[in-house]
Amino acid sequence: MKPLDDTTGLIGPVDDQLAHQAVPSPTALDVQNHSQNHSYDEADNSIDSQNAEPQKEAARLEAIKSLRAQALDLPPSPGVYLMKDSRDRVLYVGKAKVLPRRVSSYFRAQGLSPRITLLVERVTSFDFIVTATEKEALILENNLIKQYRPKFNVVLRDDKTYPSLRLAINEPFPRLEIVRRPIKDGSVIFGPFPSAGSLRETLKQINRIFPLRKCAR
Repeated sequence: MKPLDDTTGLIGPVDDQLAHQAVPSPTALDVQNHSQNHSYDEADNSIDSQNAEPQKEAARLEAIKSLRAQALDLPPSPGVYLMKDSRDRVLYVGKAKVLPRRVSSYFRAQGLSPRITLLVERVTSFDFIVTATEKEALILENNLIKQYRPKFNVVLRDDKTYPSLRLAINEPFPRLEIVRRPIKDGSVIFGPFPSAGSLRETLKQINRIFPLRKCAR
């Protein structure tokens, strides 16, 4: 639809009397009606807002129900899961001995801690990685937390790091040693390993068999 243009001749001359006629001022009744209509609009908006809350909660419960169904359909294996929000950001990384049992436990009606409840309110999807053993899942969890630094992981993000073996192949006489925070200096890194005690025993056996340097310098 085109706007009317007075250059087209479709709008004729306006009668002088009508053109100069005064616009009547609003009466008290008009002002009262306007005030009542404004009040009705505010009441309607309030009712709409009240109706939207139950609808939003119902949609959220339906989403949680769908996530629980997806979790129960996971392979019954050890693994790692990554909880994500609507922007595909990783909120939490966890490990599981049996993926369906662990992941589905987040999406239940009651019995969750306040921190987990806050997490679940933000979760819209999750990914998972199947591992061969629970120990492998433990190591993978540690690496993924270091990679993504999820806001809901309160441990393993900064302080706790599993030990690794470092072989300094760029030195004339390489030394094999246990390190907690490997650096990229050209050395070969094995690990990380979940058990520091077992790793120390392994290192002892390696040093017994292979003539590697044991002193610092």
